[in-house]
Amino acid sequence: MVNEGENFIDANIFIRYLSGDDLDKFQRTKVLFQKAKNGKILLSTTSLVIAEVYYVLGSKKLYNFPKNQIADLLLPFIFLSNLKIEDKSLVIKAISMATVYDVDFEDAYSLAYMNANAIESIYSYDKDFDKAIGVKRLEP
Repeated sequence: MVNEGENFIDANIFIRYLSGDDLDKFQRTKVLFQKAKNGKILLSTTSLVIAEVYYVLGSKKLYNFPKNQIADLLLPFIFLSNLKIEDKSLVIKAISMATVYDVDFEDAYSLAYMNANAIESIYSYDKDFDKAIGVKRLEP
């Protein structure tokens, strides 16, 4: 018997649902997410899992979804009240920033963290940070 309380959800569950590449697993994950939507189960995950989902869906070797499509697919799940994610507000902001600035989710998460903590500069050799308004990239 599956515990209908709080359960952790791994990246591959999101990926099977969002990609629909395996019909049987898609159907089973659909039932799982419907239970969460209906308040029958509480799901929990981390920002690292969301980062993995974002990376896999956007990977040119795998699914090659554009960033705006990934955002459109992921955000309804992130907003589910029965999906707990630590730093949920940062994850939401990172998904938006990844699309707006055309950067990786990990960079966007850093930008969201910086924004939330009033940090205006970052030490990095990654020039993608130059795309962000109000952020000064520094090199040591």
